[in-house]
Amino acid sequence: MDFAQIKELKDKIFAGYQINAEEAFALSQTCNMEALYYSANQIRAKFKGRRFEMCGVLKVEQTKCIKDCKFCAYSQKSSTPIDEYGLMSESEALKQVTSSTEKNVKRSSLASTSNNITEEKLNHIIALSKSIYEKTGVKLCASFGNLSLEQLKRLRNETDITTYQCNLHTSMELYKRLCTSCSYEQKIATLRAAAELGFNLCCGVVIGIGESMEERIAVAIKLREIGINIIPIHIISPQNDLKTVEATPASSEEILTTIAVYRFINPRADIRLGGGRGMIKIIEKEALRAGINGSTVGNMLTPESVYEIDQDRERFENEGFIV
Repeated sequence: MDFAQIKELKDKIFAGYQINAEEAFALSQTCNMEALYYSANQIRAKFKGRRFEMCGVLKVEQTKCIKDCKFCAYSQKSSTPIDEYGLMSESEALKQVTSSTEKNVKRSSLASTSNNITEEKLNHIIALSKSIYEKTGVKLCASFGNLSLEQLKRLRNETDITTYQCNLHTSMELYKRLCTSCSYEQKIATLRAAAELGFNLCCGVVIGIGESMEERIAVAIKLREIGINIIPIHIISPQNDLKTVEATPASSEEILTTIAVYRFINPRADIRLGGGRGMIKIIEKEALRAGINGSTVGNMLTPESVYEIDQDRERFENEGFIV
């Protein structure tokens, strides 16, 4: 696509048009990358304004996951060592969330790396979330994998959690080659069940696990079809155990192009920088000008943060965002 075609497509999106896979792929192949990024940022400004949301991650439990995703360091099949701990105490949870809210982080996602939430664990999580909300007023999300309908109902009815996250990661075809312990259909069913209960939906994708641009586009369109409100984009980190994944790190241009194309496909969604921010540190300013309007901050479900939260906030505000 040339500049005029990119602008024409952007103007159609302004008027309510939804682009298809063929148009999205043509965008990704343009030689005029600056026009693509600029137009994506205009779409962000049109539908999301200058609002920028920082979201902290509170890992209420960190253990190896029962799933066998080949691209994940937390998988039971991964040899990557992690610091494991059981359910977090109320005092520690409040300490971590309070520290973030004092730095203007207005949303916190309660997460477990185990993907194995028993009723006993759920009771503890519900008590934690109640205490956190009552004492901090922070917006709450939850990321606990494929919960049953009854478990989702309890989260909806007994807590102030407003957003549920379940990641699709990539296209259905690639996912089925990389994970056998949980089906793609189960994930979609979890998201649809959460939506029916009134949750907003958060669903992350991963770049750099061997996917093609066509597969990135396929999952972006699936997210639009499901009605995902928040899309974190995670960049795979070399520290992960990727011996069984035929993948090479995505180039800076690929990452920026993917972000921009995602904004064209999902103009009304919050598109966030997610885990693996260290992989794009040198192009993060460009990413913030290619359609991004939010970021995970703090430990980000990775061993250590890339920036301190105060540095993050300053960086985002310097780009003209209201945090």
